[in-house]
Amino acid sequence: EPSSQARLRARVASHIAQLQSTFHESESLEAVADRMAMSPRSLTHHFRALTGQSRASYLRGLRIRHSQELLLDPARSVVGVAFACGYEELSSFLRAFRKE
Repeated sequence: EPSSQARLRARVASHIAQLQSTFHESESLEAVADRMAMSPRSLTHHFRALTGQSRASYLRGLRIRHSQELLLDPARSVVGVAFACGYEELSSFLRAFRKE
């Protein structure tokens, strides 16, 4: 039987896979950890062990890569792309875009 650490890591791996299609949704680290029945610290530890980065950095990367694809369409506005990628404010999107 897998250890409790292995089970936690498997749950986090499942969450990481799910983020590929839900990255635009806004859910706090605490809410995710609560839903997964683990502490935020444990989630952060296993997330970093599996991806090499924090959940926030990983999400930002997913969102920015998606925004780059959407911005290739000249019919899309920057504001529309920001909202489609999960940003609630244009300034947050622009700051994340520059950071990436």
